[in-house]
Amino acid sequence: MLLDSLFKSEKTYNASIQTLSQTNTNGVLGPKVWTTSKTVPCLFWRGGMSDVVISQKLKADVVGTILMRPSEINASEIPTNSRILLTDDTMYCAINHTDGYSAGTLTIVVDNSNDSKKPFKAKDVFTIYGEAGSIEHTISSTTKTSGVTTGITFTPAIATGGVLDNAVITLTPFVGYYSVIYPDNIAGQDEVIMIPVKEFI
Repeated sequence: MLLDSLFKSEKTYNASIQTLSQTNTNGVLGPKVWTTSKTVPCLFWRGGMSDVVISQKLKADVVGTILMRPSEINASEIPTNSRILLTDDTMYCAINHTDGYSAGTLTIVVDNSNDSKKPFKAKDVFTIYGEAGSIEHTISSTTKTSGVTTGITFTPAIATGGVLDNAVITLTPFVGYYSVIYPDNIAGQDEVIMIPVKEFI
């Protein structure tokens, strides 16, 4: 099939479908919580490639088109009020601190990042092997030595119990958050699910 050929020949990303929940206690809104319902591989077309498949009236809002395989997700699983988190291939590094790090730490030293061609950056998410709760940390800034990342500042802080030296860090590179435009523009067909998207605000 055409879509399978495209998945083999073009750059693919991971698309996480996220839905919003927010408590309301006596009229006071709680924090917004985005929960991932499903993650599948996808293609992401911007510019010229996207223009080929988008109607003229939508082009002012659309920044790109996400394509998924119907064998992996149904169009009904992508509601209009959801957002799509696009991420790149997983990367790895390790804690580089003899004593490890204690709870409350917000900056760590790392080695073996090998990220000179695809640098770690703000909004990338990572977990640390052995950390209580398998917390997802979000990078706020990095420091580099000889072109590779050697320091990471992040939130939230390391959990109770801390982490050990040489603990493996699994990092998911952030690409962007996108909103689905309209429900009737999710085209679930025999060979492709096509999702016009705009920047998530």
